[in-house]
Amino acid sequence: MFKFRLESLLSYRKFIEDKLQRELNEFKRLLEEEKEKMKAYKDKRKLILDKLKEKECEDLSITELTVCISFIEILSEDIEQQKKMLKEMDDKLEQKRQDLIEAQKKKKMLEKLKLKQWKFYLHDLNKKEEKFLSEVTINRFNQK
Repeated sequence: MFKFRLESLLSYRKFIEDKLQRELNEFKRLLEEEKEKMKAYKDKRKLILDKLKEKECEDLSITELTVCISFIEILSEDIEQQKKMLKEMDDKLEQKRQDLIEAQKKKKMLEKLKLKQWKFYLHDLNKKEEKFLSEVTINRFNQK
């Protein structure tokens, strides 16, 4: 009966790979949410700028203009912070990808070893079977 000595390690490596894959997928989802926030900030800023351009010809009070400019500045700061966060998240995402690739390599290495040992086991089993059959044949021949 074939038994791979490192089966528990292989199971552990599969578990780690699955865990890293789930983490990567969750992180991608979070990154997409943050990209949507960035888009929303940019859309708001563009909307306000467009409204300001429309009202250029009209009389705007200083208060309205000050509020719009302040809001645009706040949105611009939010956009810059979001850019920094997205850059950090992209770097972290790449690290998670690398971790997953490394885990996949380790698991694949064990799977190859298991397959190699399985083939060796089958080869050894076939040799034993051939030897047994040869002995049976020899014993029958000698009995005659």
